[in-house]
Amino acid sequence: MDTELLKTLVAIVDHGSFQRAAMQTFRTSSVISMQMKRLEEQVGTELFCKQSRDQVLTEDGQQLVHYARRILQLQESALQSIKGPQQGVLLNFGCPNDYVANLLIVIMSVMESMQPNIRFWIRTGTSAELRELMDKGKWIWPWSLEPPTVTKA
Repeated sequence: MDTELLKTLVAIVDHGSFQRAAMQTFRTSSVISMQMKRLEEQVGTELFCKQSRDQVLTEDGQQLVHYARRILQLQESALQSIKGPQQGVLLNFGCPNDYVANLLIVIMSVMESMQPNIRFWIRTGTSAELRELMDKGKWIWPWSLEPPTVTKA
């Protein structure tokens, strides 16, 4: 089974739609749809069914997502054991303005204690602004494929 197809399946579930998964993976919705057709052919069953205007996972689809997460996690573990620990892991996330002053500092210090080489790229704004950025596909460094240079404060 192609792990890229499994990653796409997980992205659809995690982001809630084919369209959002396409934006987050820098693909078109038609590419996402074609990948899911290929995955359905590989496993020999339908993974999605139409429910009103939405595509929802079938029971087989739900089961495959569970295994896909495990397979991808094992793949990552295998790579990490061969390559060794990553240098300078970049954590990219959004934080509503209400939580920046107190909660964000705590989260960052806990994360740094768990992963000393971690770097942060944080977007702040209202929850509505952050959701809009995600929906427009501008969540991850919008103007290039390279992350901005980040320094710890």
